[in-house]
Amino acid sequence: KNFKLKLGDKEFDLNLYDDNLKVRLKNKNLPYLLGGSLRKGGEVSLAINDNYIYGFIKIANAQLFIEPLRNFNKAAADHLFVVYYAHHVIENGQHTCGVVETEKKIKELSQLKALTNDCKLIDFAIANTYDMVSKHGSVTNVINHNLAVLNNVQTNYRSEFSSNIEFDVISHFVPATLSADPFPSTTNALNLLGLFYNWADGGGNTGGSNGGFGVDYEMAHLWTARNIVFDGNASTVGLAYTPGWHQLLEDYSSSAASLQSM
Repeated sequence: KNFKLKLGDKEFDLNLYDDNLKVRLKNKNLPYLLGGSLRKGGEVSLAINDNYIYGFIKIANAQLFIEPLRNFNKAAADHLFVVYYAHHVIENGQHTCGVVETEKKIKELSQLKALTNDCKLIDFAIANTYDMVSKHGSVTNVINHNLAVLNNVQTNYRSEFSSNIEFDVISHFVPATLSADPFPSTTNALNLLGLFYNWADGGGNTGGSNGGFGVDYEMAHLWTARNIVFDGNASTVGLAYTPGWHQLLEDYSSSAASLQSM
């Protein structure tokens, strides 16, 4: 699909395709998860829904992000958006910014890229604590956020390894009320990851049908808006079992660039 996106005095001619991120959910209000490029090259990732645009346009080493202004200011109107370059992001110092480390790796990754027809499909499951709904305002907004971030991340897992890795979201849990949240209000990252592991009761495409997701899956992550702490370190923004199938992610930044890097 040919698509024109006008941002201020700049207009971008895009070639986009549907289902950049594969999602098998029976939800009628899912965002369009688009991938593609500019007419003259580069890379594009956009998630679009009602009053919602989230993603990036990458030209050479410059990465231009767009996301709702309400991600930065809850009082902002739904139809307002922020556009910024990744290298202009200024974190508040509370957490380590992944953008800097990502920029350092660009040259190294470009040397590792390999043309391949081999593809690994990951059956992926996503869960959230209720504070994600409190932060983003609705279940739909949380779903938009989760899938839009993963849509951006998907671009990092193509042609950067010996096999392409494609995510297939087969289950998505968002508690609509506090009483429906199965995860106690701990901020201890290791404890919360353990609670998630026990609730999901699966991984590696075995056992998950008996757990909270209700389906077998290979890998899963839990989003939380809590300021998680690991080993006394409150700057922790993610924790994963390695080896293992489960990850914990803190929605720590209003910067799409930082969340993509995390």
